[in-house]
Amino acid sequence: HRDLHSFPTRRSSDLAVLKGGMLTNGTGTFNLSLRTSGYQTITASDQNQAAIIGTSAPVLVSPASTSQLVLTTSTGTVTGGNSFTFTVTAEDPFGNLTPAYVGPVHFTSSDPNAMLPGDSSLIAGINSFTATFTTGGSQIINANDTGNGSITGSSSPVTVYSGGEVIPTKATNLIFDPTRDLLYLFTGNTIQ
Repeated sequence: HRDLHSFPTRRSSDLAVLKGGMLTNGTGTFNLSLRTSGYQTITASDQNQAAIIGTSAPVLVSPASTSQLVLTTSTGTVTGGNSFTFTVTAEDPFGNLTPAYVGPVHFTSSDPNAMLPGDSSLIAGINSFTATFTTGGSQIINANDTGNGSITGSSSPVTVYSGGEVIPTKATNLIFDPTRDLLYLFTGNTIQ
């Protein structure tokens, strides 16, 4: 009685274990789907005799077709009117980069006054762009393939502050100067 174990190298969610596979005259055939692109190996072991183990030669796994666009922003907060960068990555359903995907991609936003790039291509499945939000509050960027409406993605929310608001940071100290009737906000070594 033998177990077949697959140990892909990147994500534990790819781990596939097939139990109960029987070998006949020392051989057996098993079906296994590998999800992580790149070179992967398959390891088989005997559940009763741990010393009996074998590993396949590396198998090149190609990504599946592009199914989603993943948007990551360079910041979670921004002052309205200041630009920031965001990256668009084309991925298959398993989270693998799909380098053959080039787009074009169309951008929209929850901010009706956002300044966004025009329809753009990706280079080997990835590209970085610049955007500017002007409307305060929580805003996102959406990306849509112009030829295939099922390939879409959205960024995580970015909090947009107006120039007069205090942007919270991890370490802040407020100091009041009664001689000048001023309140200082220290963030690290910076006074704002």
